[in-house]
Amino acid sequence: MFEYKLQESWQNYRYDFGLGRNCLFVSFFNLFIFLYSLIYLGSFRLLLLLPFVLSMSLALFNKSIKELSLTKTFILNILFLAFIIPFNYSLTGIVDSDAHALIRYDEFFARVDVILLGATSSANLFYETFGKAFYSKALYSWLQLSYLSFYIFPFYLGIVYYLKLENRNKFLIGRLLSSITIFFSINYFLYLVVPVTGPQYFMPSEFQFDLPLYDFAAYINSSIRAGQPTYIDCFPSGHMGVSLLCTLWFARMKSRHFFVSLFLTVSIGVATIALRYHYLLDLISAVPLVLFCYKVSTQVIPVPVFRRRR
Repeated sequence: MFEYKLQESWQNYRYDFGLGRNCLFVSFFNLFIFLYSLIYLGSFRLLLLLPFVLSMSLALFNKSIKELSLTKTFILNILFLAFIIPFNYSLTGIVDSDAHALIRYDEFFARVDVILLGATSSANLFYETFGKAFYSKALYSWLQLSYLSFYIFPFYLGIVYYLKLENRNKFLIGRLLSSITIFFSINYFLYLVVPVTGPQYFMPSEFQFDLPLYDFAAYINSSIRAGQPTYIDCFPSGHMGVSLLCTLWFARMKSRHFFVSLFLTVSIGVATIALRYHYLLDLISAVPLVLFCYKVSTQVIPVPVFRRRR
């Protein structure tokens, strides 16, 4: 009976906007980190299986989900993403804590910065170029704001796309949601496989200057640092990856929002470097991952992309 429900949940992606398939994809990720934590770290944490249980529960209620209105179905998908993204992010920190700090690879990433830029930190190089200008506070404060915009970027994309679709085509949103789900799952997997702390924590002695920020931006910066649940969130850059993914989707849609998205993506990419969050290699590695996730989404949710008519 349950196997039938699971199969039905997988097949009904046109009715649930791919929620069943995305849940199963996330379940594989959570099952992996549960087994990884159990076998290699000797930690038995049932909390790691919560998304797996949630996915199975949604399969049981597949009939009820099928009867929801289009808007309610979309909201349910958004709520799932809004829960699973920060939840699984915090789980990477739990696994790292259970391992008493996974081995970091910051030294290699910092060395790549030297090879590519001739500087120990790309953040210092950016500061030498722009950090002493009369507009430096305005520039750095904008970068801090743009960095924060990452947290609403996927939802901004999803709402824009959903509103563009006619009722008979609303199910096309499933592939977009799938690409975001796949990216975050693989991104968090790589956080555990290639743990990197980031320049602001790995080599704080390299930074002999305070970031030129207005008070409100300095408050945001300190809040982000204080609320950091994990210190292995660098490779690849999730901020850069999600921004690129959203921009790719706007380009495929031929949406006018593409230009806003591109501007924000460039700002976020620069912010991750200038604000000492990432190494240059973190940004570069996000590009192939985005292309891979976009391609995989075409297999998970095999539907076309709606394009604006010229």
